[in-house]
Amino acid sequence: MGNASKLSLVGWGRELGFWLRNARYHSFLQSAAPAILAACWVAGTPDFDWILAILAVVGVFWAHMGANLLDDYFDYRCGAVKARREMEDGGMRARSLKCRYLDDGRTTTKRLLAAGLFFCALAAAAGAIILLRRGAPILIFAGVGAFLAFFYSAPPLRLSFRGLGEASVGALFGPTTMLGVAYSACGRFDAATAAISVPMGLLVANILYAHSILDLEPDLRAGKKTFAALLGTKGRAVAFCGVLVAAIYLSVVVAVALQVLPPSTLIVFATLPLGLAYFRAMRLYAVDPERKIERRAWYGPMEYWDVYLQKQVDWFMIRWYLSRNLTIAFALCLLAALVFERCQG
Repeated sequence: MGNASKLSLVGWGRELGFWLRNARYHSFLQSAAPAILAACWVAGTPDFDWILAILAVVGVFWAHMGANLLDDYFDYRCGAVKARREMEDGGMRARSLKCRYLDDGRTTTKRLLAAGLFFCALAAAAGAIILLRRGAPILIFAGVGAFLAFFYSAPPLRLSFRGLGEASVGALFGPTTMLGVAYSACGRFDAATAAISVPMGLLVANILYAHSILDLEPDLRAGKKTFAALLGTKGRAVAFCGVLVAAIYLSVVVAVALQVLPPSTLIVFATLPLGLAYFRAMRLYAVDPERKIERRAWYGPMEYWDVYLQKQVDWFMIRWYLSRNLTIAFALCLLAALVFERCQG
């Protein structure tokens, strides 16, 4: 390989790394966990195709990356990011790390839009290949997914500004992603996959809901009507947080009682201590937001923690990490139940 080709590859690598960082790659487990779990759940069924399963998971990854970049683009263009900066400068406890790469001149909104559309196009290409093999039903999942991802922050709908952000994200990364990946992999609908897509969707929605509780005051001032903002107060928002966590576990109990899921899936209750730790952290934010939360090893991985401590956003990130790590642990428990059932069978 010549020097010019090596330089070209290095340049492409740097460009990809740049956009991965800007697309908040630490959040990709929100889509990867449901997508991979869905593919594994239907593995070994008739007509299962590993190549199509992997292509579907990769397509979800590209779509998530593109959607995050487009979210930055629309938030920046509408002034939401600037408003948050001004609130923080005025002394409000508002997290304002978003879109720094635009403020410091490392790229432009035009390039940001192009990058977001490029990664969405890659996801569409993956979907087109699957369509050729699995047929028209794939268009339903792709269409619903594209609609929810794009209009999450894009005008005129701007779902995240109308109290529908959490519901749309839960539907997107729960049933839409998981049933879409499962159908891509095996060409049929699966009741068990549909059942596990409910708690997984709720878990991902919970990540965004935690986000909206922590950003409640800035969102209210900026006119962004998240579901937490619609509830009006931190107390009511955190109370619903408890309802949401309870619904996650209850959905599995109901599915087992209806014999849609095997009893082994009740292993998800092993994550309950993490769920309770998350809820206590959110409740503490409502009653004493200035109080520090001690990070514990069993809370799970928290990347770049020292950086967040330095930037003084650890109050936000520890709660975000708890909600994300609960999602990952829950998915791993469901995967463990699947392995157990396969070994028994």
